[in-house]
Amino acid sequence: MMTLLLFVSGLAIFLYAMSSLESGIRMFSGERLNRWIVVRTNTPLSSAGCGVVVTAILQSSSMVSLVVLAFVSAGIMPLYNGIGVVLGANLGTTFTGWLVTVIGFKMNLQSAVIPLLGLGAVCNLGYINNDRLAGFGKTLFAFGLLIFGLDVMKDSVAGLSELFDLSALQDMPAIVFLVVGVLLAAVMQSSSAAMIIALSMLNSEMVQLQDAAALVIGADLGTTSTTILGSLGESMIKKQLAFAHVFFNVLVDCLAFLFLLPALPWLLSMLSIEDSMFGLVAFHSSFNLAGLVLFLPLLKYYTRWIERLLPLEEVAAGNYFEVPVEVADAAIDSLGKAHCHLVGDAIRLSWQGLEMSPAEIGINDVSDGFDAYQDTENSYQRNYEFLKAFEGDLIRYAGRLRHTQLATNQEQKIARLVESARALVYASK
Repeated sequence: MMTLLLFVSGLAIFLYAMSSLESGIRMFSGERLNRWIVVRTNTPLSSAGCGVVVTAILQSSSMVSLVVLAFVSAGIMPLYNGIGVVLGANLGTTFTGWLVTVIGFKMNLQSAVIPLLGLGAVCNLGYINNDRLAGFGKTLFAFGLLIFGLDVMKDSVAGLSELFDLSALQDMPAIVFLVVGVLLAAVMQSSSAAMIIALSMLNSEMVQLQDAAALVIGADLGTTSTTILGSLGESMIKKQLAFAHVFFNVLVDCLAFLFLLPALPWLLSMLSIEDSMFGLVAFHSSFNLAGLVLFLPLLKYYTRWIERLLPLEEVAAGNYFEVPVEVADAAIDSLGKAHCHLVGDAIRLSWQGLEMSPAEIGINDVSDGFDAYQDTENSYQRNYEFLKAFEGDLIRYAGRLRHTQLATNQEQKIARLVESARALVYASK
């Protein structure tokens, strides 16, 4: 029982370290990372490359998906480029396997754990009021925890064979390991955790290489459950991105299971890989890379197909406030668009009160989206109540945004937008 407890504890420490590593890097890089993502996603190749690099650094495809969703929802990044980043993030997650194999199983870094934890803690004691330094310290601390968690799992997994008789699994077909991988990733909401378990079992010779490879394919497929759950009841743009990710994973993983898994021994022989653990992570990276190479030339057609399959609803005022506030650049941009919408509606309300039309004063072109109050049959009072409600939504969204980490210029911009919104509604009153 103690062996099982140690293994579960090591896995929990590892997952916490991965989450802290992502958070620390975000603090250290600030909004520069978000702006870099927008600038570096102009072509299919650059968008996919951006997804690979950023996910490998952050060690979190979910965080990359959140950033992409925010930028696409705010209209800063086209859906076409966003899908490229998400598909690239799929390959970027395989870097975790290489990191774990080299650091956790092939290198002895126990002596580095205490200095990393100590230095990281010193940077977060609050003696120096610097967010970037605190982020750097959090990153070091998380990296130390990651090594420690891996070491605990590596030492404890060998004893699991004494608690559970896994010999029966060795004669099972590959489809069983595929299902186990799907369930592991779906329950733990992490394909990285499932990969760690597969590597640990392979290192202790509890499973064969092809069985572990089938488990990894299943984990790659099971991680789409996070995307599916996250898109339920959300905006159509989120459903489009979720579908793009899920369809890509399902197709690539099915092809890998049917064609690449049976040829695994031949593939490793061709690549001159004799170490089974390196073979497993190489296989994981290879079929994700093959899928990316297959989809990139067809990215434009793939995006158009998704847009036809899941057409966007007409722009509604509430959509401005669906952009995640965690991505400040995109959220502030969306707040600015909501303010423009409010300006247009306030002007339209004034026209209604004065019983005038834009054409009467020589205005022929009215911006799209400012159509919430066009119904002149409604009373001025009712339309004013709509305007007031929209102002309330805008202020509440700004309040949520202010609770995140913001630069001084971002806080000032939010304050100006809120002040202007209040003045507009007061003028209408």
